[in-house]
Amino acid sequence: LLPALTYLDGGIRLIQVTATDLPFLRGKKVINGQLTLQNIISLKHIDFLTSLDSVLGNVSLSIGMKSLESLASLTKVNGSFAINNCDSITNLKGLENLRYVKNSIFINFNDNLTSISEIQNIDTAYFNVYPSLFTLNLLNNPKLNDCEVKLICQLLTSGYRKVNLSSNG
Repeated sequence: LLPALTYLDGGIRLIQVTATDLPFLRGKKVINGQLTLQNIISLKHIDFLTSLDSVLGNVSLSIGMKSLESLASLTKVNGSFAINNCDSITNLKGLENLRYVKNSIFINFNDNLTSISEIQNIDTAYFNVYPSLFTLNLLNNPKLNDCEVKLICQLLTSGYRKVNLSSNG
């Protein structure tokens, strides 16, 4: 039975579907490929991701969830990590254990986001971003006033890594 499996091969990409839950992702520890959940207006939670430890591809979340706390087990993203257009979240609580992101981080267009301190444990030594791309993108988060996070300071002083900060609080 699918819920008993802990490994999903090939990734998952759901865009503009109607769903209130995604039980087939429950209990998965590793997703070998991308995890994309975008424009799923009726999906208000990600409780089905509580076991997720690693995504071996990009992560892109753009849904109506109120909290990222279900991602507390996530430690590794072997690709880019994006939280965009999640207007109900106010912080990134649940991402405190995220240590490894291989490519860029995108945190954009989150109307009520006030804090990103929860991503301060990401180790910048693992970043492997193309020179033409920004490593960290914080754009159009109108209530995000204070971005003094160890991650940002490390990126700003690392020389070759780019940070894109624009139109925040």
